[in-house]
Amino acid sequence: MGDNGAGKTSLMQMILGLLKPTEGEIYINHKDNDPIDQSYLHNKSYIPQSFHCYPVSLIENITFEKDNPETHLCDRMEKYGSERLIPYRHEKYGLAYGGLELSGGQKQRISIIRGANKKADVILFDEPTSAIDPMQEGKIYDNILELIKGKTAIMISHRLALARYSDRIIVLKQGEIIEKGTHHELLREKGEYYKMWSKQAKLYH
Repeated sequence: MGDNGAGKTSLMQMILGLLKPTEGEIYINHKDNDPIDQSYLHNKSYIPQSFHCYPVSLIENITFEKDNPETHLCDRMEKYGSERLIPYRHEKYGLAYGGLELSGGQKQRISIIRGANKKADVILFDEPTSAIDPMQEGKIYDNILELIKGKTAIMISHRLALARYSDRIIVLKQGEIIEKGTHHELLREKGEYYKMWSKQAKLYH
């Protein structure tokens, strides 16, 4: 958690090996990840803030495979708020290619389904519901919590709804970690996290 520009996305991309730190080291399972072992990336699922769809069918956008069985795919589309797209799952994306055009929220749901479809032991989310309306967001959060059971999940979000379920919250400011702990521990400290929580809580009163 942290303000815009605090370094959250940069830190996540360094954990993935997509960015190199200018100083210091990053260790994964007590091993230096430079140079990163590509097999490490293959069993991780990354749902980025800048989601993107490609000029292929919606199914291929989710699975990246042409001949992929649709087992559980429609169920996942329904779980993550894309049930209206199920009849169009074989259509190509992109008006320029004579295909579908999707809203920002629909593309973000496809990105979440893409991440959920990959069998990964670690899932990283960068603002996964920033373009999704609040009514759908609650349902998607419930399904994200179900998805990450028994796995390691790292999530960046300005919205604090999921924070209280986290085992550890890390607060960044100007590229530095300034607080870490559980939801209740950080509220008791009355620091930066407490200020963010209080500010958002006021909006709902």
